[in-house]
Amino acid sequence: MSLRENPSPKHSPRFLGMPFVSGITLFYLLIGEFWIYFADLVIKQLAKTGEHWCILSTSRGLLLVYSTGALLFLTLNHFLSRIRLTQQHALESKEHYEIATSAANIGVWDRDIVNNRLVWDDRMIQLYGIRSKEFGGAYEAWKQCIHPDDRNRAEQDVKQAERGEKDFDTEFRIVRPDGEVRHIRAFGRVIRDKAGKPVRMTGINYDITAGKQLEETLRTRNEELERFNRAAIDRELRMIELKTEINNLHRQLGQAVPYVVADVTQDTSSPGSGFKAFLKKLFGNDKPHAA
Repeated sequence: MSLRENPSPKHSPRFLGMPFVSGITLFYLLIGEFWIYFADLVIKQLAKTGEHWCILSTSRGLLLVYSTGALLFLTLNHFLSRIRLTQQHALESKEHYEIATSAANIGVWDRDIVNNRLVWDDRMIQLYGIRSKEFGGAYEAWKQCIHPDDRNRAEQDVKQAERGEKDFDTEFRIVRPDGEVRHIRAFGRVIRDKAGKPVRMTGINYDITAGKQLEETLRTRNEELERFNRAAIDRELRMIELKTEINNLHRQLGQAVPYVVADVTQDTSSPGSGFKAFLKKLFGNDKPHAA
């Protein structure tokens, strides 16, 4: 996973290995030898009797060239080895980062506020269900992906973060090109220049649709349970009314009452009396939610 506008790896110094060092060193040696022999040739022409001196000078020059060439080779090799080691650590860190974000299904984005450029990684492209070539790479392209009912609120969250009024921590729905609606959680950080002006935002998105669906299912089940509880209470209260009426009719006829009815008019401040006792008997320890 990589941000879409990262430079190509072919330009990285890690591709400059031993052939590069050897080539630079060989080029240096060839130039040095050519210069020494050329200088000696000129000296010989100027001083016909200085042949022995020229040979000595050539030997000393070649020794200097080869010594400095070896030093150049070692220096370049050490320098490039340090670069390769640093890049290897960076590559390993990048791989760990990619594994973590991929496992958590986290998309990474980076926005250049000044130039209105928005960069998404591969996971962001997948989250929004679009193709790479379909993404315009601008702030407006992101806004068009947001559900119309959430668009203004999400944009206000961005503006408030840019003004420093709050952190960018929000939720919104997106509409994919196929019409599917997904819930997204977004975090971001605003980067400012020395004057405090926002110049860049970077952050993450991840899909929370599954959690939202579970929350909705839980809400509907609680509502259904509450309806059943209310229906059960209404039923039991109606049965108490009917039994009380039947008992009164029996009393008027001078007959024994057939039913023992809980007195729901008693003081309900005591846990074991009146309507509370009735609810406890009816539902055990699970009392219905208040209407």
